[in-house]
Amino acid sequence: WKIFISKKIALLALLIAAVNPIHIYYSQTARGYSLMMFFSTAVVYLVIKLLQSKPNLWHALLLTICGFLSVYTLPTNIFFLLSLAGWLLTVILSSSWSREFGLDLEERRQRAFWFGGSALFMTLFLLLSYLPVLDQITETARNHSLLTFDTQSALASSLLPAIIDKIFQGPLKWFLPFLLVGLIYGMVQYKPYRLLPIIIFFLPLIITTVIGVGGFPRNYLFNFPLFI
Repeated sequence: WKIFISKKIALLALLIAAVNPIHIYYSQTARGYSLMMFFSTAVVYLVIKLLQSKPNLWHALLLTICGFLSVYTLPTNIFFLLSLAGWLLTVILSSSWSREFGLDLEERRQRAFWFGGSALFMTLFLLLSYLPVLDQITETARNHSLLTFDTQSALASSLLPAIIDKIFQGPLKWFLPFLLVGLIYGMVQYKPYRLLPIIIFFLPLIITTVIGVGGFPRNYLFNFPLFI
């Protein structure tokens, strides 16, 4: 409802997310994916709340906690948070997009302070939690992927079609045109929301291409359908 103008559209989007076969399938594996979906949704909600209204310490604290728990549940969800941070940075640095949220220069600086503080504490808590096994996590991220890519082939050119094929399996591929139409013509509260799923999708591909870590594609199966 925070993203879409129409309550009917918001309810329909919620229904699609609830009956999404990938969400249902991975929720049944009892490996923390349901928790990750919940925390990811909560993070998006809290980011929007902090953008649309006056900064609130309670919301910033909840954002820090939910972001931390999201990555603590599944470490590769850090790609999702980095993508969300990339979208936020784009909005705050762009004067025209900031005006969509009614933010002047001082308010943009204020939002940058709140989001930056939340990200700093999130990073600190994650480092403290994962420090004893950080080497193992890095090694696993480099050598294990749900889509079974080797490190040399984890390029955007190979990941992009494979990820789309994983999300839109079988007849679900016929929904791809609707996704594109929705990105262009969907009725959203603010124009920057159109860029949100695009950055969420492509920024991890760029990161993977640069650093050669192919352990993140599973996150697309749990986070990206929220925007679909």
